[in-house]
Amino acid sequence: MSGKTYEKARQVIEAAEAEPERFGDLPDIMDKSSVHAATKTLRQREREAARSELAASAKDIAPSDRWSVELADVLTYQAGQRFDFIITDPPYPREYLELYGVLARRALEWLKPGGLLVAMAGQSYLDQIMSMMSEHLDYYWMGCYLTPGQPTPLRQRQVNTSWKPMLIYSLPSATYSGKIFGDVWTSQRNEKDHHKWGQSISGMKSLVGQLCLPGQSVFDPFCGAGSTGVAALEHGCLFYGIDVDTQSVDITKARLGKVIK
Repeated sequence: MSGKTYEKARQVIEAAEAEPERFGDLPDIMDKSSVHAATKTLRQREREAARSELAASAKDIAPSDRWSVELADVLTYQAGQRFDFIITDPPYPREYLELYGVLARRALEWLKPGGLLVAMAGQSYLDQIMSMMSEHLDYYWMGCYLTPGQPTPLRQRQVNTSWKPMLIYSLPSATYSGKIFGDVWTSQRNEKDHHKWGQSISGMKSLVGQLCLPGQSVFDPFCGAGSTGVAALEHGCLFYGIDVDTQSVDITKARLGKVIK
């Protein structure tokens, strides 16, 4: 056993002894499967516990005039206002593809004339996604979101990808009225502690910082655990978000509350 493997095994045993109700089964997993499997389970449970604790703290967060996050569905949400930017990261699996079309259709109500919709996407179904979105909006540009050192293996295509397309659309026949921006943004590292599909603060700050001016409004209709919101607030923007998952909404509130105290 290597020293690294021994250290992982030691952590598993110590966790099981310290909290037998939560981790008591991990030594059996280690014996029957592998040290790696037990360690992976340990980290997953630790993340879940941390997420639950953070979500519970949202009840102590005071309302703010700088941000608003609600439990709502992209299909039915009524915003009551328009936004300078919609910056979002919808889910990528095939069963969620239609949400890109829904997003584009709802952006007709949500986006200000002269604003932009910026949606992160996977590459596997990019042609279908762009076709759905172009039914409702005008294609404006495609940016590149780099994830160096964080390759994602796409087994169905035999590709390790280290970047993501950022699809940029405007309202039909509208003219973008914002600042000149670069079209390459970089995430410095993976950050999945708050959400299994979460994006890094470094990546979203790179994106928001190049696109938005302080004081502008940013809306994320798939806000997840709120990385876009944190980046927007730290840049001096206003942020509005929705999600269909209660825990994600509470985690977002807790994270934003720490930015605006």
